[in-house]
Amino acid sequence: QQLLMRVGSCHPQAFIYPLMVSSKSNNDSPRTLAVGEILKSISDHSPGLVEQANMISEELNRVSILWCEDWCSTIEEASKVFFNERNISLSLFILDSMHAKTNVEAKTPFEVSFHQSYENVLNQALQFRNSYSSTNDIRDLIEAWSIYYQIFKQLNKQNSRINLIDLQYVSPRLLMCRDLILAIPGTYQPQNKLISIQNVHSVMEVIGSKQKPRKLVIRGSDGHNYEFLLKAHEDLRQDERVMQLFGLLNNILANNQETFKRNLQIKQYSVTPLSTDSGLIGWVPDCDTLSSL
Repeated sequence: QQLLMRVGSCHPQAFIYPLMVSSKSNNDSPRTLAVGEILKSISDHSPGLVEQANMISEELNRVSILWCEDWCSTIEEASKVFFNERNISLSLFILDSMHAKTNVEAKTPFEVSFHQSYENVLNQALQFRNSYSSTNDIRDLIEAWSIYYQIFKQLNKQNSRINLIDLQYVSPRLLMCRDLILAIPGTYQPQNKLISIQNVHSVMEVIGSKQKPRKLVIRGSDGHNYEFLLKAHEDLRQDERVMQLFGLLNNILANNQETFKRNLQIKQYSVTPLSTDSGLIGWVPDCDTLSSL
């Protein structure tokens, strides 16, 4: 912890994004408490950096999967657990977690619209689900699933039409951010001039693959555009470790005379986890998804 504080006093941008991921833990483990102290130390000598990193992380997570998409995948997952695995308690836990996630104050125009369209019908399903917990009457659960199925059909149809995401509706805070001191993900190099976030492009393209990731474009303080793939429902921490391994291998190849002459190296791209199930991957041009192929 003391070592990280010392490094953070000189190079806070080097690990501000990983610290944001660790800070999202809801437990009171020594690790979580240590992360809180490190972030406080960074806030003391780099005012605004932690707040900006938290805002960017929170809003990108919001944009990575909309409530309508999240509910659709949740109902699908819960139905497989319920009907295929016959695991009632787990399927209800999955649904309850999603109810808790969306049963909050709407913070964007899109979330307001979702509440207006689906809050009442979702509450109807929840009432039958809660009635089952009280009475253990399977008919209540069947009624709840009938409502969830109707919601799924509507949302699935709606989601199939989403090919562009306008930040004006889904994340006004992200749209309004300007001239931040926070580095663009994956660009920080201690020996180079800091490239900070100037702004985020107002529209994101939705890639037509199974998980529907987004193409994110960030304008840097150097005047260049930086493109990323914003993915949800995927833990990118393993991908990040693989890229770190490739970096070590490239150092070995560069220090070997034979491999250096042959210009042997592994192509890398940046991987920046934003949470345990979302993150950014540096855009690789001229690629197709397996789905499109």
